[in-house]
Amino acid sequence: ALESGEALAGGPGQNEFDMDAGVLALAGGLRAGLVIRHLHEPEFTSATGTLRLERQGRVGLAFDGRAAGGPPLTVSFDADVNRVANAMGDRRNVAVGAEQWVWNSRLGMRAGARINTVGRKERTVTAGVSVAARAGLLLEAYGARGGSSDDRGWGAGARISF
Repeated sequence: ALESGEALAGGPGQNEFDMDAGVLALAGGLRAGLVIRHLHEPEFTSATGTLRLERQGRVGLAFDGRAAGGPPLTVSFDADVNRVANAMGDRRNVAVGAEQWVWNSRLGMRAGARINTVGRKERTVTAGVSVAARAGLLLEAYGARGGSSDDRGWGAGARISF
């Protein structure tokens, strides 16, 4: 299938070098982070034009109650630093969320909200749950409502951690 793709309009595929970078600072239960994606802003050309992956910055702040000697509750805030254009229009998201674990850390519940502050200004709410079926085995489910059609949906899965 990949080889037949080169015969499509636009010609053969392209490879470009890119890099993301991030930093995380920890102090007790407080976490602060910054990530920058597409540092090299690679460009791809096709029969329909040129696509450039613009540099994107995102900052975040979280408080982990358990790490600070309190309850197993984490609250977080993160935001895009710059406006980014994509197929759905311009985006600059701001998000908040919380996660709490109960029953001896066997059941985790989380909820959040996200708003696009530019363009169509979609709002999305999310919720999810994780169940520790066994040590290292998590069963998970989530749902998202609102926003654009690519922001809505649900999913379920299993995660194994070591």
